Amino acid sequence: MTIKCLLFDSDGTLVDSEYLCNLGLAQQFATLGLKLEAHDLMKQYRGGKMSDVLNDIATLHDITIPAHFLEDYRARVANLFEANLKPIDGVVDALEQLDYEKAVVSNGPKEKIDHALGLCHLRHYFTPHIYSAYDIGAYKPSPDIYLRVAKKLGVMPSECVVIEDSMAGIKAGSAAKMKTFFYNTFNEPISLPNVFSFSDMRALPGLIASLK
Repeated sequence: MTIKCLLFDSDGTLVDSEYLCNLGLAQQFATLGLKLEAHDLMKQYRGGKMSDVLNDIATLHDITIPAHFLEDYRARVANLFEANLKPIDGVVDALEQLDYEKAVVSNGPKEKIDHALGLCHLRHYFTPHIYSAYDIGAYKPSPDIYLRVAKKLGVMPSECVVIEDSMAGIKAGSAAKMKTFFYNTFNEPISLPNVFSFSDMRALPGLIASLK
């Protein structure tokens, strides 16, 4: 197969942000008197659309989300990023070896993606191809987000490789009929077509090379 573009998720794939995002979420819900564990939230909602996550938690616990809640949560996470965010272990080595056009495709808002990539000094690997679901108008697990980005880049889905860390992400990549590498840090079982599991970012260049 001919590979022309690598499409990376951001949170949990490029930047080690999933725990921080869910820690911020737990802290924000604590202001409403609700005690949640960041690790539990991370396992359950990793890669999800934030409005769906908030609605699900509110329904489960019979609470009302205040109008300012999401804005306050975003600010809280930005502060956690400033203090603690790092690249995923081994991802810089992988990016240096991967001589393909690269794009970021995330369910997160553009401001958050840019902030995270900037803090981790990764933006230059992807600029100007940094895409948010909020701008694309499609969210994982829908394949539309990846199909629309491929069209923007002028490549066929079969010429793209997706790199993801969440079930929502790999479902999107698989449904888009793109070869998808699942950075599977929780050793989750998978049975999706075109999805390959791995657990060390340093192995990614060799895995992609094996597709040729």
